[in-house]
Amino acid sequence: MQSKIKDIVYVGMMVAIVEVCKRAMDFLPNIELVTFWIIMFTLFLGWKAIYGTIAFTLIEMSFFGIHNWVIMYFYIWPLLVVLTMMFRKKKEPLFWAVLSGFFGLL
Repeated sequence: MQSKIKDIVYVGMMVAIVEVCKRAMDFLPNIELVTFWIIMFTLFLGWKAIYGTIAFTLIEMSFFGIHNWVIMYFYIWPLLVVLTMMFRKKKEPLFWAVLSGFFGLL
């Protein structure tokens, strides 16, 4: 029981950190920390990070409404979690920088 409560708290903190960083950097061009945080939390939480990406997308919808980008958010952020889990053994920072840069462009 305690483990499930911890997981819920971790996912909630993930969503809060990602959302706050996104809002704090909105006015600066070409700075995108969502990809970085999703990779970090996936490495920490594992597959549970998918719940955080879905919650993040729902919060974005509540701020900006339902638009075309919502469809992309519902598959691109979970895809990042899947790719991060596939390559979680990689330790090279260059690999993670390239993956993060690629997703930052998407």
